[in-house]
Amino acid sequence: MLLAIPYLLTAAICVQLMEDGGPVWLNILVILFIWNAMKFLWIGPVSLVLLAHVRTRERGWTAAQVHQKVAVGNDA
Repeated sequence: MLLAIPYLLTAAICVQLMEDGGPVWLNILVILFIWNAMKFLWIGPVSLVLLAHVRTRERGWTAAQVHQKVAVGNDA
């Protein structure tokens, strides 16, 4: 999510350069920078949710393995 900030800053700089008489092709870069910023803003929360899901499953597996080892140890 934090990686979107440099992209938005660079887009703002390009817009300022165009307003000061810079080349028109900077419009393409502005669109590209904003597109990349949107992708990073979108993937940040999604990746956090996926990571939380995986960590929860890992925690469940380790707890199940511990209970299984305890049960096997009590049988001996």
